Amino acid sequence: MAVAFGAIGAKAAGTTTVAPAYPTGIAANHVAVAARCAWGAAGAAPGSAAEAGWTQQALLFGGTGTGNDTHTTEVEVDTQILTGSESGTVTFDAATAGGSIAQIVRYSIGAGEAWDLQASSGDDATHGTARSNTSSGNLDLAPGDVLVIVVAIDTDTALTITTGPTVSASGITFGTINRRDSSAGTINGQDGNVEVFDVDVTAGTASGPVTFTYSASATSTCGPMGFLRLRAVAAPTYPFELLTPTPRYF
Repeated sequence: MAVAFGAIGAKAAGTTTVAPAYPTGIAANHVAVAARCAWGAAGAAPGSAAEAGWTQQALLFGGTGTGNDTHTTEVEVDTQILTGSESGTVTFDAATAGGSIAQIVRYSIGAGEAWDLQASSGDDATHGTARSNTSSGNLDLAPGDVLVIVVAIDTDTALTITTGPTVSASGITFGTINRRDSSAGTINGQDGNVEVFDVDVTAGTASGPVTFTYSASATSTCGPMGFLRLRAVAAPTYPFELLTPTPRYF
């Protein structure tokens, strides 16, 4: 059983709404992961909301500050199990946001498999070039899992990562971290961006918090991150005995 990265759509920027496009290659039983970052005026929470047909996996308001390129943000991670008919864009709401940005990532699993998803989030409220976020909840990790990290960024500047990124969890060995999009963000409101990273679990089975770190010498940031574990499991089967029998009358 294996989870595979499929494609990532382009970033879309907005204010109280944002409409990212589905990535290419949509097919039945793929999962779409919507990575969202929003910010309100003067450090206020932006009021992000789940979209109909999507499952909210993580939502956290955090960071520090009220100025341009140094302010609180909200990260939201939503998922949708796809039917294969999806296309175009999806509109997400953040009722009081001064700015927002989002993009959608697609992952696949094999035939006869189903999704097992688990999520948490964590904040870094220290504005600076070094970033370290630890999930507030435990994540169950095992070989074959993929961990997706959604990073809320309180500046529109593209990150220039000079150290890392690194991911760690007690008892777990991770593979190579993939940075799925390194493009700049938006100047809407007080500026902001979102980035998506993912990494395979290659060894170890454990349950515990996950920490994600990096340093970007030319860019100071802070704020929350969302952590989403993707796992492929055997799809349920329904033996003949569980079927409702046809009534028979004698």
